[in-house]
Amino acid sequence: MGDLERAIRYIVTTEVPSHESLDQLKLNTVYQMLESLARYLPLRKPLKDFLVALRDWPIRMEFKAVSGLHFESKVPITTFIVHYEINVIVNLLG
Repeated sequence: MGDLERAIRYIVTTEVPSHESLDQLKLNTVYQMLESLARYLPLRKPLKDFLVALRDWPIRMEFKAVSGLHFESKVPITTFIVHYEINVIVNLLG
């Protein structure tokens, strides 16, 4: 796993979940960050697909806010294993 992937893992498993609550403004910020990571960084396709699925999860579920713990529960560390298929990732995000 490269430095970029480790940094992304830290962001989505530690930094974002450290917030007690992610209101609509914070969710929008997370959305924009995940969009930028997926669009502009040279990442492997499984990680890009994961970031897009994570980015879209609150929208698909029509959440206006989520807790940091709820966000963290959608980001199991195992999703960063290189060989996950997008179907598995989408199923994990529910």
